Order: sequence, then structure tokens, then C-alpha cells
Amino acid sequence: MSLLWTLQWQAILLLFYLRFYDPFCMCDKVNIPYYIDNKKKHEHTLHYFPRQSTLVCDVCALEGGSEYLYVCLLCDFIVHKRCTDLPYVIKVSCHDHRLAFTPKLPYKEWTTNCGVCHTKIYENYGEYSCRMKGCVYAMHSRCAMQSGVCDGKELEGEPEEETYKNTKMYEEKGDGIIQHLSHLIHLMRLEENFHDDTNNCQACIRLFYDDGNVYRCMKCDFIILHESCAYMPRVKQSMLNVHRLFLSLDYTTRWFECKRCYRYSCGFAYVCPLEVSRLELDIFCASISEPFDYHSHPHPLFISE
Repeated sequence: MSLLWTLQWQAILLLFYLRFYDPFCMCDKVNIPYYIDNKKKHEHTLHYFPRQSTLVCDVCALEGGSEYLYVCLLCDFIVHKRCTDLPYVIKVSCHDHRLAFTPKLPYKEWTTNCGVCHTKIYENYGEYSCRMKGCVYAMHSRCAMQSGVCDGKELEGEPEEETYKNTKMYEEKGDGIIQHLSHLIHLMRLEENFHDDTNNCQACIRLFYDDGNVYRCMKCDFIILHESCAYMPRVKQSMLNVHRLFLSLDYTTRWFECKRCYRYSCGFAYVCPLEVSRLELDIFCASISEPFDYHSHPHPLFISE
């Protein structure tokens, strides 16, 4: 007797019992449907399985446990109630393109590792993947729904975010000369192999101790930027926030606390305009990418909640 046949009859008998003989076996405050008919999630009707089980959900690959389960009586498909409510198209913090839900498929064109937990995505379970041509990126559905990765908003049918053609904070005025938005009154010149352990970069508030390239004001000696800081874009997608961030110069005259590393800064800040708390990140945290190389550890590091 196959597991599928057993599950089918168990589900049928339990549903029959619930409907006609034991109407009080479920708390009347729990309002869940006996069946779900959503062709986008599954081609067949899904039926409520009213008992705890160790069966594995075919969407998130986790055991049922105490969560509500639904089963397909026509094929080998089991799913949590919460997994049937997952959005179809989402925006995540760790990828530039939107991701679309891909259900369990018997054969997939490729397999890859999850972009969040970096473990293998198995072909027997659902995933969120990028549909852009030539872009191979995917993540587990359970990883995609983490609070720091996605806000859970359904974006199917929603227009794409506005594309900013020019995100530069500076304008080139000549060979090695720029006019930066943080200092419009004077031009700034590129200087190579600069070292000064007494002055700070106006953007990141770090000293110039690494003998790197900087942009220095041609008239004001105290206005100096690391070359990389001068090139920071006006609009940025950070791995530490779901929504796009906008560079603000309003914090160069006062201190603010970065909401990720909790260090204080009075340099450039990246701000999320969509958050009630107005998330503020210094340019170091806003620029974190994976894999992250740290001088005190021999292996690449990855972000973890």
C-alpha cells in the first residue's frame, strides 16, 4: 500500500468525520477552509488534513508539525496553509531583479544554491527564482520570507520601480577633476597615494591611512573624499534593506546612528524613505556585499539573520 494511497484515504475519512460527525473537534475561532482551489499554486484542489504530521511541505521543505496542512488527493503534493498564501512575485534585498515563485517541478533546467542560506535548492520543492534572461538566481521560499530579505508584498501586476538613469553624485569637469554634490562651491581634484592620519573623509569619517586615491577640494584643504566614497551612487539597493536607499547629505552637520552596526557617524547616510522609522545606514553598511572578505577570517562571510 503506497504512502500516497494511505494519505488519500486518511484525508477523505477525516474530512468526512469532521463534516458530519464531529463538528466541535476544531476550535470555532479557527477559520480555515476545508479545501483550496488555486491553480497558480497547484493544478488540483487541495484538501485540509486535520491532524498533526511529520510530512514535509513541498513548498518550503519543512515538516508539518503543528501547522495546518493541505494535501492533494490526486497527486503527491503536501503544503502548509501559510505556504499557500505566499506571494507570487516579490522584491528581495539581495538581488536587483524581482523573483517569481516556481512550484515543485519534476524536472528543472538547472539547480543552484540558495542566495540566502547558500545551500542547495532541490528540484522537488518550490523556490523563488529570477526570470530575467541570462540571470541564474534563486532562493528557498522559506528563506525568501525572512523579514530582512522580503517584506512579503505581492508585486504581481505591479509596475517596476522607477529606473534612475543618472545616479552619480558628481559631474566630471576635466581630467581628474569633478564637482561633487556635497561641495558645489568648489571643484575637487584627484590625488593618488594620499596619506593623512589627521583628517577624515567627509563621507565615511575614516582617516586617510591606507595611501589610497582621494578627491581634495582645490581651495578648501579640509574637504577631502576617498575616491570610492566620491563615486557612491545617489540610489542604491542594499543587502541590508528590502527597499532602495537614497543617499542623503543632511547628516554631514549632525551625528546619526547607523541602524545596522550602531556606530555613530556625521558623514553620508543612505536613507529608506518608505520606512516609518527612516532607516539610516552609513556608507559602509549600505555597501556590504556577498561574499564578504574580512581580514581576520580566512574564509568568505555571508549575511545571516
